Formats: sequence, structure tokens, C-alpha cells
Amino acid sequence: MYNDASKHLYDITILSDNERIKKFLKNKKEQLRMIKYKREEEERRYGGIDKNKRIIDFDIFKSFKSKDIKESIENMEKIYVLDDKDIISIKDVNSALKMIYNELSKLY
Repeated sequence: MYNDASKHLYDITILSDNERIKKFLKNKKEQLRMIKYKREEEERRYGGIDKNKRIIDFDIFKSFKSKDIKESIENMEKIYVLDDKDIISIKDVNSALKMIYNELSKLY
């Protein structure tokens, strides 16, 4: 059910520990510039996200502690993650999302 989302959540979790990403999340000016580009793209796309919806209100920041999400991530990892050392937990996902949410919240 959440197969595509689980791939994105995996990537977000892994990249949240990247130094360039951490630096970006501390740079409000750069974040606002990127958000502006994303909003422009959303406005042009059919079915895009309402431009008035704050990024911190996106569904991705809702609780991902559900059994379905956890199972989707585990199933995705069985297929795509080749080394056990690269396996992440739902706790890792939630920690990454919380950190990103907290940084983005500072924009509002």
C-alpha cells in the first residue's frame, strides 16, 4: 500500500544525516528559495498541492508509526537494500522526519 512512500522515506532518512542536507536545513534563506521553486512547480502541475498549504502540514509529517508503513519499509528493504548494515528502523524514519519538521517549523 505504501510501497512508493517507503522508498521516499528510506531516502529521506538516509539523506537526513548528510552534512550538506544538515547545512541546508540550517539555511532559512536557501530553504525559502527552494520552497518558492517547488511552489511554482506545484502551481503548474495538475493535481498539485495547494500553494497555501504549509510544508510542515504535508502528510509525510504525520505519524508514520502505523503497522502498514513499518511493514512497507521492511518489505521494500528486503527487495532493494542489499547490505544488512543499511537497514533502517521505523524509529530512524520518525527521528529523521521529526528533525526535518523541527527545522522547517522555524520558517513559520
